[in-house]
Amino acid sequence: MPDRHTVLRPLHAAAADLALLRGGAADPDAQRGAILRATNAVEGTLRRMLRDEESAPLDLRLRALAPDELPAPELVAGLRQQGRLTIEFAAALHELWGVRRRLTSGLPPAPADAQLLLRVGERLEEEALAPATPLARTEPTDWTQMQPLPDAAGSGPGDRARRWRWSLPTWWIPAVVGALALLLLGGWWFTSSRDNDLKVGVERFRSGQLTEAVPYFRRYAQANPDDATPRLYLARIHRRSRRFREAAEELQQAQRAAPNDPAVHRELGFLFLDTGRPAPAVARFRSSIQLEPAATDGWVGLVRALRAAGQPAAAEQVLMRAPPEVRALLGDQLPMTPPAAPSYTVP
Repeated sequence: MPDRHTVLRPLHAAAADLALLRGGAADPDAQRGAILRATNAVEGTLRRMLRDEESAPLDLRLRALAPDELPAPELVAGLRQQGRLTIEFAAALHELWGVRRRLTSGLPPAPADAQLLLRVGERLEEEALAPATPLARTEPTDWTQMQPLPDAAGSGPGDRARRWRWSLPTWWIPAVVGALALLLLGGWWFTSSRDNDLKVGVERFRSGQLTEAVPYFRRYAQANPDDATPRLYLARIHRRSRRFREAAEELQQAQRAAPNDPAVHRELGFLFLDTGRPAPAVARFRSSIQLEPAATDGWVGLVRALRAAGQPAAAEQVLMRAPPEVRALLGDQLPMTPPAAPSYTVP
């Protein structure tokens, strides 16, 4: 049985942020950063809890190592299924994920946000070490209201013409400047809004709101056809929904945009695994590790693929080089039987 005190390391690493929040005197920007970092530390501890839960299904423990494979709400649900979290604490965690979504969007922290996080941190210390228990069931200026200067009494047509020529700059120049400013602001807002689509989509995805994330990724993909990221997330959504053909189509476009992106190779590997083709999955995971050796989900995928392909000896050799958390999780597991493969083509 793994030492349960080790699961608290991410939370303990955020001690400085928690101390800042307990002090309560930090400015909003500092508070916002501390809340986000400490909330991520809470999630890191929860992931270690699920990773080390020997009674949990292997697939669930594997996915706990990769946030993109197991979003935070599913992580909480998995721990609840194993009797590792009380229902009250799970509700507080979901509330904390909502705080993270709000702060990630750029909003300032509310007074209750820090207190919620501190309560969650204190409770997590207890729940991480507790044994599993059975589940109980401003409006722009309106330039049309500007009025021309009145003519001086007794002035003739020539005087009025001269006055009109000289009066033009006094209200046309501000009008033109204002219009240009609005155009520039509109262009900035449009660009910022497009860029924000990706940010919001990722946040929705990691919060488990897969359906809600789709339109954000689609809009960003249309505006940025050379960016593989939105296609990658759309592929993940389709794969989780077992729409494998749609996932393959998104990955084909992602691969054209970024053929050397390690995340694209990993997602292709997981798609091959999910469709019962471990041999090509092995090649994809090997490529992803060469491109990004520190990514644990690439190592997990490679070990899974080798075992599913009937190559346990090769899987053990990979484990010897894998990061410690991967060795701790997979070192004593048996090979897995792959599912039946569908008939369409994956790139």
